[in-house]
Amino acid sequence: KKIKVLQNPLQDKTTNLYNPNSNYVVYAGRISKSKGVEELLRTWESLNINNLNIKIIGDGELKNTLEKNYKRENIEFLGVLDNQESAEYIKNSIAVVTSTKMYEGQSKLITEAFSYGVPAIFPDYGSMKSLIPFGYKLSFNQFDYVDLSKKIKMLTDPDLLIEQSNIVFKYIVDHFDSDRISNKF
Repeated sequence: KKIKVLQNPLQDKTTNLYNPNSNYVVYAGRISKSKGVEELLRTWESLNINNLNIKIIGDGELKNTLEKNYKRENIEFLGVLDNQESAEYIKNSIAVVTSTKMYEGQSKLITEAFSYGVPAIFPDYGSMKSLIPFGYKLSFNQFDYVDLSKKIKMLTDPDLLIEQSNIVFKYIVDHFDSDRISNKF
């Protein structure tokens, strides 16, 4: 009863500038087996999406192998970028996506995307559940790559994306606003 959980605050996130007409999705993070990047790319490839690209930001033990195995026009490996460059890609994407196999805490990728009003496709698993606002439709069942493919296909519905953008942005403002968290503290 004496313990309070306070989220990591975000600064200066007061305007939702989301653009549902972007032509790419972002994965940013470690490129490793535990992050499920290979399963994500296998799922992506199986969908034969022609008008949407995925940009992979990061490095890791699987990067070179995945770059060789997934040479496609709609899959781009950007390597390690600084925080500013990564933020620009995230801010201007149609969505971010992760298919982590790990029990995650507060995902920086998802929290940052939500702070820009950018929807995220992510597993409904572990602490990630705490990031799911009421009415959110883009989380998928952990390890269910058929469900992941269904969520990726939903990225073709601009009305749904705008609705989800508004939900996640409001959620961030309500739960991660630095002034609100400071007042609770």
